[in-house]
Amino acid sequence: MLKQLSMIDVFVASPSDLEEEREALGEVVDDLNREWANREGLHIRLLRWETHAIPGIGEDAQAQINEQIGDDYEIFVGLLWTRFGTATQHAGSGTEEEFNRAYARHAADGSSVRVMVYFKDAPPESMDAIDPEQLAKVREFRVRIGEAGVLHWKFKDTTDFRRDVRLHLTRCANEIRSKERAGSQQPDTAPQPVTEDAEVADNTDEDVGFFDLCEDSLASIAESCAHMQILGEALGTLGSCVEQTTNEMNALSVEDAPHTYVRDQKRLSNTCAGALEVFARVAEAEGPLILSLLTGGLDKSIQAVSLISETVDLGAGDDTLDVVEMADELVDLTAKMLSSAEAMREFASNMAGLPRLTTKFNRARRRAVASVNTFADDVMSACHRVNECQTFLMEMGIGEATPDH
Repeated sequence: MLKQLSMIDVFVASPSDLEEEREALGEVVDDLNREWANREGLHIRLLRWETHAIPGIGEDAQAQINEQIGDDYEIFVGLLWTRFGTATQHAGSGTEEEFNRAYARHAADGSSVRVMVYFKDAPPESMDAIDPEQLAKVREFRVRIGEAGVLHWKFKDTTDFRRDVRLHLTRCANEIRSKERAGSQQPDTAPQPVTEDAEVADNTDEDVGFFDLCEDSLASIAESCAHMQILGEALGTLGSCVEQTTNEMNALSVEDAPHTYVRDQKRLSNTCAGALEVFARVAEAEGPLILSLLTGGLDKSIQAVSLISETVDLGAGDDTLDVVEMADELVDLTAKMLSSAEAMREFASNMAGLPRLTTKFNRARRRAVASVNTFADDVMSACHRVNECQTFLMEMGIGEATPDH
């Protein structure tokens, strides 16, 4: 049986130092196409110069890529890290020229193309690989497009990028489909016929269903909250120890015990250092586990979101209730994450303001503050992703707004 398939073209532009992310984008597109093919009637076609251009002659190599790729794609994805690329006849690099063409299209008609630019925020494996001039151009470009009104995105590694771009493409596809349904915009590319039994690439996860994803997501979220409570209790224990030790130190008088005052102050400082070391070990163990569970649960939520659009349209069915529960859990999760991050940052600020008491105390304090700041930064990053997932659900009429931060 034949059905109509709407094609969404995505063009990716990047210098040569982001091959892993380009491959990851291809894998995400393949996954989404498997999920959407028969139910949604959508198909993403990833356009890359290495797969959609052939040798030819023009003003320069970039001119050939421009001519062969064209400007009919619906989504532009730009990736930058440490390299800006080789200059062309019309721009500082091929990536910049491709961005400029997409930006000009959007400026002329905001509905013609969605422009998404990502910057990798991580050091390379070898600092020798960094070209200062290239890196400076990347930074200048980031500032320039920000001033031009482009909201760009940062990611730490390929896993982060895969998670972000999956949700972003899902949201874009949902917008495009909604416009087509409303009759306000017809697809630029004519719908393609496809058979319902068309073959798809082998995928060990292709049988995973909506309820499986919701259940796994809720379980991961619950487990992450349990471990977050462990970390919170450790912070509370440390706070009590610091308070008690501070009171004991303040009670000491150099006039009453001049021969033991310094020794007692050092003893109490090292007692506090021991408590800091214990907390640092808990934070270093629980922090990565919490973030792993959070991101794992969020991944499942994002996958579930990409499967629910048709189901939600049916109304308050059992599966819609599952979506509502997941949306509510995301709201609660964000509130807990924000509260935890704020408490951690307050602790780090207070610890950093203490005087340098003993070598043991100073080392323990530095370790604890570093572990807390890392955790708080990762939590805030996860909050942004949870908010994005929640925003998508809200766009579909499911759930409530997350807390501001």
